[in-house]
Amino acid sequence: MVIQAYLAGMGIFANASWLKDHSGLGWELAQLSILMLILLFLSRFPRRIILLHLLLIVDVIFQVGLVSFLRPFKNAALTALHPANALLLFGIATFLAYSVLKWMRSTRQARSG
Repeated sequence: MVIQAYLAGMGIFANASWLKDHSGLGWELAQLSILMLILLFLSRFPRRIILLHLLLIVDVIFQVGLVSFLRPFKNAALTALHPANALLLFGIATFLAYSVLKWMRSTRQARSG
């Protein structure tokens, strides 16, 4: 996520060609999140974690849509939600990571204790 923010900043303040890297990494992260969802199902994670990951994927799709699909309408107020939604994505991803870590710790304690 920090790399995405850096690439976006370089695209805005240095050279617009950096936005291609920002976009490419965004698509790769979206594909990776779908692969991770498959692995979550195979690993039998709790429903709460799977649902949080689904929420993350839905928000990633929304994030891509803010730029890819709304740009042709030339509505800056809508496309400007892209960086604001990035903060929401970061929050969801952080909460998801915390939830997975908490679940893994509780599972490990149940096995050893």
